[in-house]
Amino acid sequence: MDQQNFYKSKNKLIKLFKADGRWLRIPENKGECVVLSDLHNDGRTLDFIIDTYLVNSKDAKIVICGDYGDRSPSSWLSKPTATLDSLLKLKLKYPDRIFMLMGNHDLNPSKYQNFMPCEFWHSLSEHDEGFYTEILESLPVVTTFENGVIMTHGVLPSSAIFDDFDLASIALMESLWSDYTEDVPVKTDSIRKQKGLDDFKRSMDSFNCNVLIKGHNPYAPLRMFDNKCVTLQTTRVFEGVCGRHIAIVDLGKPVSDVNDIKLVDLGILHGK
Repeated sequence: MDQQNFYKSKNKLIKLFKADGRWLRIPENKGECVVLSDLHNDGRTLDFIIDTYLVNSKDAKIVICGDYGDRSPSSWLSKPTATLDSLLKLKLKYPDRIFMLMGNHDLNPSKYQNFMPCEFWHSLSEHDEGFYTEILESLPVVTTFENGVIMTHGVLPSSAIFDDFDLASIALMESLWSDYTEDVPVKTDSIRKQKGLDDFKRSMDSFNCNVLIKGHNPYAPLRMFDNKCVTLQTTRVFEGVCGRHIAIVDLGKPVSDVNDIKLVDLGILHGK
C-alpha cells in the first residue's frame, strides 16, 4: 500500500477500532491467540511474530497490548512509525485476526498526559500527528476471551462499565499509566499509581475473568498474584531487564491460571 492510500485508510481504521468499543470482546472458542505488548517500534520482532504465527495459520489471532512507538531499537530510530504502520496495514488486511489495544505511549502527549521519551510523536509532521492521533484515540482499552482471559496495557479499570470513557479522564489515564504491585501500594500524586491485590481482585471480579495478560512495566515480575497475572514485554529494548515474551492462549481451553497459557521466551526462540 502506497502512502497516499494509507492516509486515505484513516476513516476505515477508525471505524474498525470504534466498532470494537473500549471493551473488545472476542467470542471465538477455537484456535490460538498470540498476545504481545510494548513493541516500542521493534519491527524485527513484529516481522518474526507475523511470519511465525499469523502467515502460517488460517485462524490464529494476535492481540497487542499497546505501546507501538518510542524507545525504538537503535536500528529502527530512523523510521519511528514503521512498526505502527505495519500493524495498521495488517489490521486492514486481517480485521478479524489483528487486535490492538491502547497503551500510555499511544495518546498524543501534547494533547493528553505528557511523557518522555516520545520520539515517535516528536518526529511527526503536523499532518501525520493528526493522522496518528485520531487513529490511536479510537483503540480499545480492554480485550476479553470467553475462556477467562482478559488483556489490557497497564491496570484494569476498576469497573467493567467504562465504554464511554473520556480520553482525558483520570480513570483512563490511571488505567494506562498505573502498575500492579505485590507489595503494599505506596500512595502517590503521580499519574503512575500503584495498585495492589485488592484492586486486582476487584477488577477481575467486575470483568468475571480469571487471568490478566498485560504490559507496561518492564520491572514487574513475569507472573504475579498467585499465577493470575502476566506482564509481557516483547521489544528487544528491555531484553536485558525482563526478557522478551509473548503468551499463546488456546481459545478452546478454559484458563484458570497462568499455567494454562503458554509463555514463550522470544530471546530463546528468535535469538538476540
